Amino acid sequence: MNQETRGGGAIALYFQRLGGEGGGAERMLCFLANELSRRGYTIHIFSWDPPYASSFYEISDDVQWHRLNFCGGVRDKVRRSIMLYRLLRRYRIKVLIGFVMSGDMTVYAAALASGTRVIAAERNAPSMYYYLYRPFRRWINFNLLRFVNKVIVQNEEFIADYPKYLAEKIVSIPNPVKQPACIACPDGFSGRSKVVLYIGRLEPVQKRPEVLLEAFALVATNYPDWNLVFVGDGISRVHLLARIRELGLASRISIFRTTLDVEPFYMSAQLYVMPSAWEGFPNALAEAMSYGLPAIGFEGSQGVASLLSIEQGWLAKGVDSYNELARSLASAFSAPAERVARGISARRITEEFGANEIIDAWENVINFREKSHCVGNE
Repeated sequence: MNQETRGGGAIALYFQRLGGEGGGAERMLCFLANELSRRGYTIHIFSWDPPYASSFYEISDDVQWHRLNFCGGVRDKVRRSIMLYRLLRRYRIKVLIGFVMSGDMTVYAAALASGTRVIAAERNAPSMYYYLYRPFRRWINFNLLRFVNKVIVQNEEFIADYPKYLAEKIVSIPNPVKQPACIACPDGFSGRSKVVLYIGRLEPVQKRPEVLLEAFALVATNYPDWNLVFVGDGISRVHLLARIRELGLASRISIFRTTLDVEPFYMSAQLYVMPSAWEGFPNALAEAMSYGLPAIGFEGSQGVASLLSIEQGWLAKGVDSYNELARSLASAFSAPAERVARGISARRITEEFGANEIIDAWENVINFREKSHCVGNE
């Protein structure tokens, strides 16, 4: 028998589009939907994908995915709101968990009109708003969060960077990290070149693989036994390939397509690098650390520096300097014993993010009720 939220009704999860390449938000949404379904909840997923879209990540057969087949445009916003409102009513959705929906007025309007409780699942550090939006747009996004029941962030440190009027709504829940059965070898394999690894979208605003490429180029001559491997897809791919040829490093730098089978890459690497400007809970970084890989990130990168300390790797100064990242690469390349020690610490840190405890925390928020001030309920 399907369990529903206390007081009846089903749970819906929303993301703009699930079809195509996988990302951190998509991965967590599918995981949460599957786990809640496994615990007996009635689960729906709503997205604006076309009917033929398929998810990069597995979705349980017990989860109903509604591909609503809409795109952008002012007129479509009204139509989308009406359609979503009707679906929320038809399926008796009591809680809608919106992933990356802080500025999506379509979803707010439908949920408010239908009386659905809303949980906003923020998937980025709040510094994102300052990188991407002008002050007026930030003001709109933050104020829209006044209309939700709860806001989920991925790190407790983020709470202080939201407006104070949101503080009581915010709950910190990290992502789960599965512990692999095998461990990488940070000090390398005899007779083989060593590998510094990047896994993620290839795009220049947030992920910035170009920064890693340029930093590696600065130290490549001094460390001829190290190669660089990128795993991912995105708009930077063509530029990266061209730049690799310009630098004369085609024999030492490889780019592989996005894949679910990432374990071979972690197991063959000696170091992981995440040059992002910001993250929420960096899944690929946490996953690399769970394999016992030491890592490098920028100390000014909110989300990365929240997970990674100098006990688990190296933090380059600032947030975007090729030279500083190159210095950290050189330090890590030169210190095999330190890579091993920091890799052990990295694996230990990720053991704190057990899946069962994290789903328990989500359940607590889903079943939360605002205190009633009605006479007789005190």
